[in-house]
Amino acid sequence: MANYSGDGLLYYEGAAEEDPVLTFAFHTPSHKLVLDVAEERNRARAGSDKVAGFRQRYEKEVAAAKSKYAGIEPEFSDDDMNATITEEDRKRGWEYPLTKTQQKREFGCVPADQQRFLWRLQDGHLDVVEDYLHNPKMRKAVDINRYDEMGLTPLHHAARLGHADIVRALIEGKADPLLRDRGQGLTALDFAQRGRDWDAGPNEEAIKAIQLFEP
Repeated sequence: MANYSGDGLLYYEGAAEEDPVLTFAFHTPSHKLVLDVAEERNRARAGSDKVAGFRQRYEKEVAAAKSKYAGIEPEFSDDDMNATITEEDRKRGWEYPLTKTQQKREFGCVPADQQRFLWRLQDGHLDVVEDYLHNPKMRKAVDINRYDEMGLTPLHHAARLGHADIVRALIEGKADPLLRDRGQGLTALDFAQRGRDWDAGPNEEAIKAIQLFEP
């Protein structure tokens, strides 16, 4: 967790103050929390009175988000995700402090769905990707053009990994093939031409899939 910058929290385990547990890394300009526990502990030992405890910052972030979206109509039939938590995990302190609707308003997606979508995409599961693209309920939980912590969109990942069928599905689902990654300024076509891990060579099927839909 060292040197990690995250944002508003979605999950919290009732752990000791010196050992907080976070789940997602969804970055937004308004939510920047330094979660390097060792660094904060050292600063506290040095006598700094400006270091807010993790728990206090967590509660402040959650309260602000709840206040911002108080009274909004739920967008999901299963809006309260706490119903999915087992009794054992409840006793351990796990909770979803924000509803799916609040999460989507705050982050532009429901992070649990966004992460599942991206993981299955990277593993080459076309069926799961198509479920998210074609099921209206699932579709509104994800942002197919969202940049992840690596500065890549789902299409960048699919092109880099050579998942040509997923590349086609994403572009047909309105993923933008002209978006550039935030590290080197590469498009999905650039990733497909370089291939997996940068040294595998062009993936012709992925290249064709992108070129076919480029304006």
